[in-house]
Amino acid sequence: MVALARAGWEPVPTSRHPSYMPDNGNYPTIERKGMILMERPTEITDDARNYELRKARNQVRQKEAQLNSAEGGHFERSNKDQSLVKINRSYESIPIPKE
Repeated sequence: MVALARAGWEPVPTSRHPSYMPDNGNYPTIERKGMILMERPTEITDDARNYELRKARNQVRQKEAQLNSAEGGHFERSNKDQSLVKINRSYESIPIPKE
């Protein structure tokens, strides 16, 4: 919970969606099957997504550089000023299940 709070997440109070919890209990937050409904501001979420995107692209760049480089004294990885390593890149979103 501490790590989530540091990342900007806060529990959603039951008063905002009273139909999600039983009427006979005094529940401060919305919980289902051991999970708790949480929220955070869009700005923080956008920053986190941008950070993860930069991190992923840097990993791809590092691997490309690693594939295209050769240590001194080894066979050079070029063919008439073109790399012998061919890399196909594509970016696509991961589908999010509806349930």
